[in-house]
Amino acid sequence: MSQDPEKYGRELRSEERRAIIWLSYFGIAVALRIEYQRAIDAGQRPFINFFCNYPCPHLTVYIVDALNVLIGFWFLYTICILLFFSEDWFYRLGKRGTQAREQFRRFANFFMFSYPALGGALTVVSALSFLLPESSQQLYWIIAIYGLTALGISLLDRVTGERNTLRTLWEGVIDGFKVATELVVEGLLPILEKMVNRLSKGKIPTRLVSLRLRVAKLLSRRKGRVKIRYWQRRKSLT
Repeated sequence: MSQDPEKYGRELRSEERRAIIWLSYFGIAVALRIEYQRAIDAGQRPFINFFCNYPCPHLTVYIVDALNVLIGFWFLYTICILLFFSEDWFYRLGKRGTQAREQFRRFANFFMFSYPALGGALTVVSALSFLLPESSQQLYWIIAIYGLTALGISLLDRVTGERNTLRTLWEGVIDGFKVATELVVEGLLPILEKMVNRLSKGKIPTRLVSLRLRVAKLLSRRKGRVKIRYWQRRKSLT
């Protein structure tokens, strides 16, 4: 939480307005849950089909089950936002109290957005999958899982306070792929060299020697790359 009084006051007012709106939504969700309980008592199970009804392929979402999870998440939101607003409870803790309140605010934002965002996105993605042909399902779900993962990481950023976590993770994956590729390429060279050496009875073709030198030169351009002990031993012997 910023120590700037003007910025702190602006953030506090924003949280208060947001809390009023979302607590009203929380009351509406509870009222709907009570109303649908009458239908359950009558032996019914209310549901919504996305995006169409039978005989069209669709995803069925049971309203009461969805409301139960939503109310649970928003109840946790009310607890966390209450602790954030309770500045007098943490006043004696000083800086640690300020940090604790800020963490409760982050948790509140997570519980407020996580289920509507993730639940809604998963519902839309799943419903769309029923409308696609079987041949495109694999590619579709690869893209969908990546998108849902990116959304989940963005929501977790609200708790940790980190930024650009997804980009950092993606850069780490790319760097790992580069390192693995380099290790495979450089690791295959001694195997290929030994095989050719046996087949040619010690006379290694000049093309293979040239290829090995070009690959070694290309790999040496990268800074901080992994070194294979085989080539380190070869360099120490020459």
